[in-house]
Amino acid sequence: MSEPESRAACRPATSIRSSAQRIRHRRVVSTKPALCAPGNRSKTFMRFAVLTSLIPVLLLLAAPPTMAQGSFGPQAIESCHDYVARANSQVQMAKGCSFPGARWSSDPAVHMKWCEAASARERGREDDERRTALVGCRGDAGSVPIKNCNEYAARSRSQVDLAQSLAGCTFEGMRWSANVVQHVNWCNRTPAARHEAEDAARRKELAACQAGSK
Repeated sequence: MSEPESRAACRPATSIRSSAQRIRHRRVVSTKPALCAPGNRSKTFMRFAVLTSLIPVLLLLAAPPTMAQGSFGPQAIESCHDYVARANSQVQMAKGCSFPGARWSSDPAVHMKWCEAASARERGREDDERRTALVGCRGDAGSVPIKNCNEYAARSRSQVDLAQSLAGCTFEGMRWSANVVQHVNWCNRTPAARHEAEDAARRKELAACQAGSK
């Protein structure tokens, strides 16, 4: 019922003539104060607005941890900025491995150009190809600049995905959480130098792991 209709429902009918009709009308009207009172309507709308604003946050927190593989193969990557951040992280983890091809280019523009012409599924497959190669060979490029928290979160996700693919190594601590929201929240409340140090620490642990694929 729209707001004009609800107001009309609160007004008494003007065509009531008999005593019985007036009595019946009073009984009907007496059941509506809780709905028609302006204060109650305002409280109801406020509760609805608060609940509506919480829905995106609740859905994000309830989402399962991100894994490298989905139910039907590599997961799609919708954002090219996400794809490029992951690609840069993977290329830096491949230091010393001499992997051939444009997918291992150290130029972010090369990855962005490829991404813009690819589908979300193709981006996911390319990302998975790099991750699979890194299972067999990893290096350490040290600390690198990270522009913002979106880039930090995408890089951390690629590193956690690789860690989950390795057997025989134990990766402990919050830096290895599969919950992307935790990485974003941590990044937002810490200085940029910490972001670069944490990113480098994850890559160093991955390079030190001598294990292969699970």
